[in-house]
Amino acid sequence: MLLFSLEGKKALVTGGNTGIGLGIARGLAKAGAIVAIAGRKPEKNKEALTELHSLQLKCKAFIFDLKDSKEIPTFYESVSQEMDGIDILVNKAGCSIALERTRRN
Repeated sequence: MLLFSLEGKKALVTGGNTGIGLGIARGLAKAGAIVAIAGRKPEKNKEALTELHSLQLKCKAFIFDLKDSKEIPTFYESVSQEMDGIDILVNKAGCSIALERTRRN
């Protein structure tokens, strides 16, 4: 039983190819959204898509490394164009560089 419907909505989940991000992508897709997952590892994207497609969910994957922050606007625009807009954005991707610098100081 669905608690709500996201039918026709388009979602982008960064870090959506593993763990919590994949769980979020799965939940959004099960609620009817068309989901784009973004991750930096092609093999993880492929594994995630295989799982999501096996559940007959509408999903796409994009390779992107959020550490390249200057490229984020361009990446977002290209995904938005390919998906004909984005209604939901989940920024789940994490980066431990800042944390490592903090620990060293």
